[in-house]
Amino acid sequence: MKNFADSETLAVTKSWSGFTKERRLALLKEVLSLDDRLSAISISRVFADGTVYVNLEKPLAPDERGTVLLDFEEMLKERVDIGLTVWCEPLGDKSTLRNLRGIEIRAERVEDPRR
Repeated sequence: MKNFADSETLAVTKSWSGFTKERRLALLKEVLSLDDRLSAISISRVFADGTVYVNLEKPLAPDERGTVLLDFEEMLKERVDIGLTVWCEPLGDKSTLRNLRGIEIRAERVEDPRR
Protein backbone atom coordinates (compact mmCIF):
# COMPACT_ATOMS: atom_id res chain seq x y z
CA MET A 1 0.00 0.00 0.00
CA LYS A 2 1.40 3.39 -1.01
CA ASN A 3 1.43 6.10 1.61
CA PHE A 4 0.44 9.23 -0.34
CA ALA A 5 1.26 11.47 2.60
CA ASP A 6 4.93 10.86 1.83
CA SER A 7 4.58 11.54 -1.91
CA GLU A 8 6.28 14.55 -3.40
CA THR A 9 3.99 17.30 -4.70
CA LEU A 10 4.73 18.75 -8.13
CA ALA A 11 5.79 22.38 -8.25
CA VAL A 12 3.96 24.98 -10.31
CA THR A 13 5.31 26.17 -13.63
CA LYS A 14 7.09 29.49 -14.04
CA SER A 15 4.08 30.93 -15.86
CA TRP A 16 1.83 30.41 -12.80
CA SER A 17 4.44 31.96 -10.53
CA GLY A 18 4.65 34.98 -12.83
CA PHE A 19 0.90 35.67 -12.89
CA THR A 20 -0.52 38.45 -10.78
CA LYS A 21 -2.82 37.56 -7.90
CA GLU A 22 -5.77 38.86 -9.91
CA ARG A 23 -4.87 36.74 -12.96
CA ARG A 24 -4.54 33.61 -10.81
CA LEU A 25 -7.95 34.23 -9.26
CA ALA A 26 -9.53 34.86 -12.67
CA LEU A 27 -8.17 31.57 -14.03
CA LEU A 28 -9.55 29.65 -11.07
CA LYS A 29 -12.96 31.29 -11.32
CA GLU A 30 -13.05 30.45 -15.02
CA VAL A 31 -12.61 26.75 -14.18
CA LEU A 32 -15.31 26.98 -11.49
CA SER A 33 -17.76 28.28 -14.08
CA LEU A 34 -17.29 25.20 -16.29
CA ASP A 35 -19.23 22.78 -14.08
CA ASP A 36 -22.44 23.39 -12.12
CA ARG A 37 -21.34 20.91 -9.44
CA LEU A 38 -18.57 23.35 -8.51
CA SER A 39 -21.04 26.10 -7.61
CA ALA A 40 -20.67 25.15 -3.94
CA ILE A 41 -16.99 26.19 -4.04
CA SER A 42 -15.65 29.70 -3.59
CA ILE A 43 -11.98 30.65 -3.75
CA SER A 44 -10.65 31.90 -0.43
CA ARG A 45 -6.91 32.38 -0.99
CA VAL A 46 -4.47 31.72 -3.84
CA PHE A 47 -0.69 31.59 -3.56
CA ALA A 48 2.16 31.69 -6.06
CA ASP A 49 3.36 28.27 -4.80
CA GLY A 50 0.17 26.68 -6.18
CA THR A 51 -1.80 26.38 -2.95
CA VAL A 52 -5.49 27.15 -3.47
CA TYR A 53 -7.75 27.49 -0.43
CA VAL A 54 -11.49 27.14 -0.97
CA ASN A 55 -14.65 27.47 1.10
CA LEU A 56 -17.78 25.41 0.68
CA GLU A 57 -20.71 27.80 0.38
CA LYS A 58 -23.39 25.15 0.87
CA PRO A 59 -23.44 21.93 2.87
CA LEU A 60 -22.41 18.82 0.96
CA ALA A 61 -22.56 15.20 2.07
CA PRO A 62 -19.10 13.87 2.98
CA ASP A 63 -18.93 11.54 -0.04
CA GLU A 64 -20.05 14.34 -2.37
CA ARG A 65 -17.71 16.91 -0.83
CA GLY A 66 -14.61 14.80 -1.44
CA THR A 67 -15.59 14.06 -5.01
CA VAL A 68 -16.31 17.70 -5.83
CA LEU A 69 -13.02 18.92 -4.35
CA LEU A 70 -10.98 16.22 -6.10
CA ASP A 71 -12.73 16.90 -9.41
CA PHE A 72 -12.01 20.62 -9.04
CA GLU A 73 -8.33 19.95 -8.33
CA GLU A 74 -8.10 17.62 -11.32
CA MET A 75 -9.67 20.27 -13.58
CA LEU A 76 -7.19 22.86 -12.30
CA LYS A 77 -4.24 20.56 -12.96
CA GLU A 78 -5.46 19.83 -16.50
CA ARG A 79 -6.51 23.34 -17.51
CA VAL A 80 -4.37 25.75 -15.49
CA ASP A 81 -1.21 24.26 -13.93
CA ILE A 82 -0.06 20.78 -12.91
CA GLY A 83 1.31 22.01 -9.57
CA LEU A 84 -1.94 23.38 -8.12
CA THR A 85 -3.32 21.81 -4.96
CA VAL A 86 -6.72 22.46 -3.40
CA TRP A 87 -7.22 22.78 0.33
CA CYS A 88 -10.58 23.32 2.00
CA GLU A 89 -10.50 26.08 4.62
CA PRO A 90 -10.91 24.59 8.07
CA LEU A 91 -14.06 25.59 9.85
CA GLY A 92 -12.33 25.56 13.20
CA ASP A 93 -12.65 22.90 15.84
CA LYS A 94 -14.60 23.94 18.91
CA SER A 95 -13.17 21.09 20.99
CA THR A 96 -10.50 22.51 23.29
CA LEU A 97 -9.06 19.03 23.86
CA ARG A 98 -8.46 18.45 20.17
CA ASN A 99 -7.06 21.95 19.78
CA LEU A 100 -4.40 21.16 22.41
CA ARG A 101 -2.88 18.35 20.32
CA GLY A 102 -0.65 20.74 18.37
CA ILE A 103 -0.70 18.90 15.05
CA GLU A 104 1.32 20.56 12.30
CA ILE A 105 1.01 19.70 8.59
CA ARG A 106 3.99 20.27 6.31
CA ALA A 107 4.28 19.71 2.57
CA GLU A 108 7.21 19.93 0.17
CA ARG A 109 7.07 20.65 -3.55
CA VAL A 110 9.34 19.32 -6.30
CA GLU A 111 9.82 20.30 -9.91
CA ASP A 112 7.80 18.39 -12.49
CA PRO A 113 10.35 16.43 -14.57
CA ARG A 114 8.06 16.74 -17.62
CA ARG A 115 8.47 20.54 -17.71
